[in-house]
Amino acid sequence: MRQMRIPVLGFSPMINTPILLHDHNEFLSDSVFIRGIKVYESLISALSSFQEDVSSQ
Repeated sequence: MRQMRIPVLGFSPMINTPILLHDHNEFLSDSVFIRGIKVYESLISALSSFQEDVSSQ
């Protein structure tokens, strides 16, 4: 997306975790992993829900 000059927002729900992605000692605690799943579930739900306000029409 960025290569196509489309603005994007990137984030990681992996809080308080050293950045060791693709390193030999890469790890993620199970509690951080589960919390990250919950963050994505909430985000996807919020972004995919649409409620039209028909009272203003």
